Amino acid sequence: MGAKNAGLVYAKWGHLPDEPFRMLVFMALTSLDRAEVPTFWAGREALAVGLGRLGREREPTTIRVVARNVAELTRYGAITRVGRAHRGRNATYRLNL
Repeated sequence: MGAKNAGLVYAKWGHLPDEPFRMLVFMALTSLDRAEVPTFWAGREALAVGLGRLGREREPTTIRVVARNVAELTRYGAITRVGRAHRGRNATYRLNL
């Protein structure tokens, strides 16, 4: 899983600020290397863990931090939302590697 994609994050997106960079590396590590388009779909709680917030995934502050970092990655062009979250389904993001 994702080791090749994580290497591409370091090569292409190493200039990002700390938290967005760590989030993108986590997304890459949990995506499939062999996929034609690297995709992340594990959800907000997984992203919170990827930011080092294990045990605090559902706190309002953590939810805001995750949302802010997703917005930054989108603004930088590192990710593109390809599916919106709704009841019982996580948002889906294409990793632009």
